[in-house]
Amino acid sequence: MLDDKAYYEEMLPVIECLADGAYKNGIDAQNQAMNDEFERGVVNAKKVWWAQAEAVTGFYNAYQNQPQRTEYLKIAEGVWNYIQKYVIDKKTGEWIEDISPDNTTKPNQALAHAWKCPYHNGRMCIEMVQRLSTAS
Repeated sequence: MLDDKAYYEEMLPVIECLADGAYKNGIDAQNQAMNDEFERGVVNAKKVWWAQAEAVTGFYNAYQNQPQRTEYLKIAEGVWNYIQKYVIDKKTGEWIEDISPDNTTKPNQALAHAWKCPYHNGRMCIEMVQRLSTAS
């Protein structure tokens, strides 16, 4: 299915609409980070590690699909900068699960538990290394 060009072309408008909606409704423009949720017009401005990781990959993918939408590249870079500044634990290198809207963290957050492991951040790093090494 991934190599099915007809299916890709059929799904491209949906993919573009999702990226545009995430960009318009999910981004904290001041911090260049992905908010946790936007539901029924209400923003949950908490930042969650996995949403930051998926935002980098997702917006870079959107930029690859629509290179004229340079704002997608800029926000992917902005979210990566936010991750480096606020999400990566400076002692361990693991990613902090929750960051408050004011960019503070609760002390003693578990760096791993049943619902948190380095899957999203690891996948983002692998994806971005592959994509950026082949970018022209």
